[in-house]
Amino acid sequence: MAVAEEKGSTSGVQTFLELGWTGSHITFGSGYDLMNRSLRASALEPFQPKAESNALDYYSDIQTIDTQEELKAKIKADVEVHAPLEGAKIEVSAGYLNSVAISSKTMLQVIEEVIDQPPVRADPGTLQLSQKAKALLAEDNGLEKFRAHYGEYFVYGCRSKSSFTAVYNFEASSKEVLNEIKASVKLKSDVASAIANTNISISDNKSSVKVAISMHIKGFEDREEEKGKLVKMTEVESTFEKFQAGFKPKPYLALLCHYSAVDNRIPEPKSQFKFLGHTLGESFQRLYIMQSDLLSSPMVKAHDYATTVAQACDKLGSLDIGKSELIDAFVKEIDGCQQEVDKWFLRESLLTDAQKLTDNRLSDM
Repeated sequence: MAVAEEKGSTSGVQTFLELGWTGSHITFGSGYDLMNRSLRASALEPFQPKAESNALDYYSDIQTIDTQEELKAKIKADVEVHAPLEGAKIEVSAGYLNSVAISSKTMLQVIEEVIDQPPVRADPGTLQLSQKAKALLAEDNGLEKFRAHYGEYFVYGCRSKSSFTAVYNFEASSKEVLNEIKASVKLKSDVASAIANTNISISDNKSSVKVAISMHIKGFEDREEEKGKLVKMTEVESTFEKFQAGFKPKPYLALLCHYSAVDNRIPEPKSQFKFLGHTLGESFQRLYIMQSDLLSSPMVKAHDYATTVAQACDKLGSLDIGKSELIDAFVKEIDGCQQEVDKWFLRESLLTDAQKLTDNRLSDM
């Protein structure tokens, strides 16, 4: 959860918050009860936030990953969590990195384009409480009644984006084949060329490479978000062409403002509400890396324990993020998983050393 401070406000006061956008039912002006993490009626006269700019920000990334260290770096860089406005379901960015393993004959390729729309915001100083909200505030215990009906914050803007991600999971007969595919896109800076060259390389090496391709798309025409849809390679190219022509950035972060920025009868927030977004992001990163390490191990039983770690991921995704004690307890559970993973790699190391010792003795005979 990102927190911004209003200029001139007391240090540490949470006048502005950013939480994950959770649906089209959210409207600008919607009240928000932070303690109960639920939307409330609007306390404001209708308003329309304005975009800071009309220019869109384009970002593309073409990455091939063929070592465990590169995969871990990707997980740490891209896997993050936005605490949701409502509900228990936690959205994890780059969730496709879950259960990925890299070996001498496998490779992951990620081709991505993100189109960010400048944030739209209202100027809190120009907003007015509705007559009904003013009347409620003026009653006995008006502040308590106001909070119960309208919450402590309201939605004053949003951040929106469109994104297209194609993920190729390669398994080849040799490292040389993977290197050939990697070289085919290495010098390509645009997404369309990278997709086309990857498809050509797959066709040229179809007898010696297997590939599973998935697409992850958000903000495309009026479609629902697509996550992990398995497709044929020709479908990637045609879908990206359509995406470029028909993208429509959709909100992914709700921008919240405290009512104190609108009416000085409402005191500034004193308590610090923490949804532990950073802790959650790190927790998912740790679990993803554990799964990858276990699945890359030659020990079959280690693969079985990867299933246990995957179940921990599912459990983490449905925790009540408003209860920090649950998160703290789960972090300890993750520590226990890490200890078990470390044991597996100690066993693997001992077996490897024993095999080397045996091989050396046989060579001396």
